[in-house]
Amino acid sequence: SHADDRFELIRLAAKNLKTDFIWFIDDDDWLFPNAGEEVSLIVGSAPLGSTIFFDSQHFLESKIEESDQWLIQPSEISVGRRFDGDRFMSCLSGHNWIPFCSVIFDRHLIAELEDSQVENVIYFEDCLLILNAIINPSFHPIYANLLVAGISVRSEGGEVVVGSREHWDDSMVEVVSNLLRSSHPSLLLSLPRVFLDHSLRELERLK
Repeated sequence: SHADDRFELIRLAAKNLKTDFIWFIDDDDWLFPNAGEEVSLIVGSAPLGSTIFFDSQHFLESKIEESDQWLIQPSEISVGRRFDGDRFMSCLSGHNWIPFCSVIFDRHLIAELEDSQVENVIYFEDCLLILNAIINPSFHPIYANLLVAGISVRSEGGEVVVGSREHWDDSMVEVVSNLLRSSHPSLLLSLPRVFLDHSLRELERLK
Protein backbone atom coordinates (compact mmCIF):
# COMPACT_ATOMS: atom_id res chain seq x y z
CA SER A 1 0.00 0.00 0.00
CA HIS A 2 1.38 3.45 -0.90
CA ALA A 3 1.49 6.41 1.47
CA ASP A 4 -1.71 8.00 0.16
CA ASP A 5 -4.62 5.63 -0.42
CA ARG A 6 -7.30 8.29 -0.90
CA PHE A 7 -7.94 7.18 -4.47
CA GLU A 8 -8.71 3.67 -3.24
CA LEU A 9 -11.19 5.16 -0.77
CA ILE A 10 -12.84 7.15 -3.58
CA ARG A 11 -13.38 4.04 -5.70
CA LEU A 12 -14.57 2.06 -2.67
CA ALA A 13 -17.21 4.71 -1.99
CA ALA A 14 -18.32 4.70 -5.63
CA LYS A 15 -18.66 0.91 -5.61
CA ASN A 16 -20.71 0.76 -2.42
CA LEU A 17 -23.04 3.73 -2.76
CA LYS A 18 -26.30 3.25 -4.66
CA THR A 19 -26.65 6.75 -6.11
CA ASP A 20 -26.47 7.81 -9.75
CA PHE A 21 -24.05 10.66 -9.03
CA ILE A 22 -21.26 11.22 -6.53
CA TRP A 23 -19.73 14.45 -5.18
CA PHE A 24 -16.48 14.52 -3.20
CA ILE A 25 -15.76 17.32 -0.73
CA ASP A 26 -12.27 17.33 0.80
CA ASP A 27 -11.64 18.16 4.44
CA ASP A 28 -10.36 21.61 3.44
CA ASP A 29 -13.44 22.40 1.32
CA TRP A 30 -16.87 23.63 2.30
CA LEU A 31 -20.13 24.10 0.46
CA PHE A 32 -22.14 27.30 0.15
CA PRO A 33 -25.60 26.53 1.59
CA ASN A 34 -27.28 29.17 -0.59
CA ALA A 35 -26.34 27.11 -3.66
CA GLY A 36 -27.92 23.93 -2.30
CA GLU A 37 -31.35 24.28 -3.86
CA GLU A 38 -29.99 25.03 -7.34
CA VAL A 39 -27.53 22.13 -7.14
CA SER A 40 -30.36 19.81 -6.14
CA LEU A 41 -32.53 20.95 -9.07
CA ILE A 42 -29.66 20.58 -11.56
CA VAL A 43 -28.72 17.09 -10.38
CA GLY A 44 -32.37 16.03 -10.28
CA SER A 45 -32.91 17.04 -13.90
CA ALA A 46 -29.56 15.90 -15.32
CA PRO A 47 -29.59 12.87 -17.65
CA LEU A 48 -27.99 9.73 -16.26
CA GLY A 49 -24.29 9.58 -17.09
CA SER A 50 -23.80 13.35 -16.97
CA THR A 51 -20.73 15.08 -15.55
CA ILE A 52 -21.73 18.35 -13.87
CA PHE A 53 -19.28 21.25 -13.47
CA PHE A 54 -19.60 24.21 -11.11
CA ASP A 55 -17.42 27.11 -9.93
CA SER A 56 -15.30 27.08 -6.77
CA GLN A 57 -12.92 29.52 -5.10
CA HIS A 58 -9.75 29.60 -3.01
CA PHE A 59 -9.79 31.33 0.38
CA LEU A 60 -6.34 32.11 1.79
CA GLU A 61 -5.81 31.67 5.53
CA SER A 62 -2.94 33.10 7.58
CA LYS A 63 -1.50 32.10 10.93
CA ILE A 64 -2.00 34.34 13.96
CA GLU A 65 1.39 35.82 14.90
CA GLU A 66 3.19 33.95 17.70
CA SER A 67 0.46 31.32 17.72
CA ASP A 68 -0.13 27.84 16.33
CA GLN A 69 -3.74 28.67 15.46
CA TRP A 70 -5.08 29.64 12.06
CA LEU A 71 -7.31 32.65 11.50
CA ILE A 72 -10.95 31.68 11.20
CA GLN A 73 -12.60 35.10 11.31
CA PRO A 74 -14.18 35.88 7.90
CA SER A 75 -12.73 39.41 8.00
CA GLU A 76 -9.20 38.00 8.25
CA ILE A 77 -9.43 35.53 5.32
CA SER A 78 -8.54 36.84 1.87
CA VAL A 79 -10.31 35.74 -1.29
CA GLY A 80 -8.10 33.86 -3.71
CA ARG A 81 -8.45 32.50 -7.21
CA ARG A 82 -11.84 31.57 -8.62
CA PHE A 83 -12.08 28.44 -10.76
CA ASP A 84 -14.63 28.61 -13.57
CA GLY A 85 -16.20 25.23 -14.24
CA ASP A 86 -16.77 26.02 -17.91
CA ARG A 87 -13.02 25.58 -18.46
CA PHE A 88 -13.21 21.81 -18.02
CA MET A 89 -11.95 21.14 -21.55
CA SER A 90 -8.75 23.03 -20.66
CA CYS A 91 -7.78 20.01 -18.55
CA LEU A 92 -6.71 18.39 -21.81
CA SER A 93 -3.74 20.79 -21.78
CA GLY A 94 -2.16 18.79 -18.95
CA HIS A 95 -3.05 21.33 -16.25
CA ASN A 96 -5.69 20.67 -13.63
CA TRP A 97 -8.08 23.62 -14.06
CA ILE A 98 -11.00 22.19 -12.10
CA PRO A 99 -10.83 21.46 -8.33
CA PHE A 100 -12.32 18.18 -7.12
CA CYS A 101 -15.19 19.88 -5.29
CA SER A 102 -16.31 21.59 -8.53
CA VAL A 103 -17.47 18.37 -10.18
CA ILE A 104 -20.33 15.96 -9.63
CA PHE A 105 -19.43 12.67 -11.32
CA ASP A 106 -21.34 9.78 -12.79
CA ARG A 107 -20.76 7.24 -9.99
CA HIS A 108 -20.43 4.28 -12.35
CA LEU A 109 -17.52 5.94 -14.17
CA ILE A 110 -15.54 5.92 -10.92
CA ALA A 111 -16.65 2.49 -9.73
CA GLU A 112 -15.35 0.94 -12.98
CA LEU A 113 -11.80 2.34 -12.64
CA GLU A 114 -9.04 -0.20 -13.18
CA ASP A 115 -6.76 -1.25 -10.30
CA SER A 116 -3.69 0.19 -12.03
CA GLN A 117 -5.27 3.64 -12.18
CA VAL A 118 -6.17 3.66 -8.51
CA GLU A 119 -2.85 2.23 -7.33
CA ASN A 120 -0.47 4.35 -9.40
CA VAL A 121 -2.07 7.82 -9.46
CA ILE A 122 -1.78 9.64 -6.15
CA TYR A 123 -1.62 13.43 -6.52
CA PHE A 124 -3.76 13.94 -9.63
CA GLU A 125 -6.63 11.55 -8.99
CA ASP A 126 -9.15 14.38 -9.41
CA CYS A 127 -7.62 15.38 -12.76
CA LEU A 128 -7.61 11.74 -13.92
CA LEU A 129 -11.31 11.40 -13.10
CA ILE A 130 -12.14 14.55 -15.05
CA LEU A 131 -10.05 13.48 -18.06
CA ASN A 132 -11.47 9.97 -17.87
CA ALA A 133 -14.95 11.46 -18.12
CA ILE A 134 -14.03 13.82 -20.97
CA ILE A 135 -12.57 11.15 -23.23
CA ASN A 136 -15.39 8.70 -22.54
CA PRO A 137 -17.50 8.22 -25.71
CA SER A 138 -20.69 8.89 -23.74
CA PHE A 139 -19.40 12.12 -22.13
CA HIS A 140 -22.33 14.46 -21.40
CA PRO A 141 -21.10 17.67 -19.72
CA ILE A 142 -23.32 20.15 -17.90
CA TYR A 143 -21.99 23.49 -16.67
CA ALA A 144 -23.81 25.64 -14.12
CA ASN A 145 -22.53 29.18 -13.55
CA LEU A 146 -22.84 28.72 -9.81
CA LEU A 147 -20.29 29.13 -7.00
CA VAL A 148 -20.83 26.01 -4.91
CA ALA A 149 -17.69 25.50 -2.81
CA GLY A 150 -14.83 27.25 -1.05
CA ILE A 151 -11.35 25.79 -0.66
CA SER A 152 -9.13 26.66 2.31
CA VAL A 153 -5.51 27.25 1.34
CA ARG A 154 -2.89 27.59 4.07
CA SER A 155 0.69 28.68 3.54
CA GLU A 156 2.00 25.42 5.03
CA GLY A 157 0.91 21.88 5.77
CA GLY A 158 -0.84 21.09 2.49
CA GLU A 159 0.34 19.21 -0.59
CA VAL A 160 -0.76 22.06 -2.84
CA VAL A 161 1.86 24.43 -1.36
CA VAL A 162 4.88 22.11 -1.26
CA GLY A 163 8.00 23.57 -2.86
CA SER A 164 9.05 20.52 -4.88
CA ARG A 165 6.72 19.43 -7.69
CA GLU A 166 8.55 16.13 -8.26
CA HIS A 167 5.79 13.92 -6.84
CA TRP A 168 3.13 15.88 -8.73
CA ASP A 169 5.07 15.47 -11.99
CA ASP A 170 5.49 11.73 -11.40
CA SER A 171 1.75 11.41 -10.80
CA MET A 172 0.91 13.33 -13.99
CA VAL A 173 3.07 10.86 -15.95
CA GLU A 174 0.93 8.06 -14.51
CA VAL A 175 -2.24 9.94 -15.47
CA VAL A 176 -1.15 10.32 -19.09
CA SER A 177 0.02 6.70 -19.27
CA ASN A 178 -3.32 5.44 -17.98
CA LEU A 179 -5.31 7.57 -20.40
CA LEU A 180 -3.30 6.37 -23.39
CA ARG A 181 -3.98 2.77 -22.34
CA SER A 182 -7.68 3.47 -21.87
CA SER A 183 -10.15 1.01 -23.32
CA HIS A 184 -12.11 4.04 -24.60
CA PRO A 185 -9.63 5.86 -26.87
CA SER A 186 -10.66 9.34 -27.91
CA LEU A 187 -9.61 11.71 -30.68
CA LEU A 188 -9.78 14.47 -28.05
CA LEU A 189 -6.32 13.42 -26.88
CA SER A 190 -4.90 15.20 -29.94
CA LEU A 191 -6.62 18.49 -29.05
CA PRO A 192 -3.71 20.01 -27.04
CA ARG A 193 -1.42 19.66 -30.05
CA VAL A 194 -3.87 21.70 -32.11
CA PHE A 195 -3.85 24.43 -29.47
CA LEU A 196 -0.06 24.49 -29.25
CA ASP A 197 0.08 25.48 -32.92
CA HIS A 198 -1.70 28.77 -32.19
CA SER A 199 -0.61 31.91 -30.40
CA LEU A 200 -2.40 33.12 -27.29
CA ARG A 201 -4.04 35.90 -29.30
CA GLU A 202 -5.36 33.38 -31.81
CA LEU A 203 -6.65 31.20 -28.98
CA GLU A 204 -8.67 34.12 -27.62
CA ARG A 205 -10.25 34.51 -31.07
CA LEU A 206 -10.88 30.77 -31.38
CA LYS A 207 -12.91 30.73 -28.17
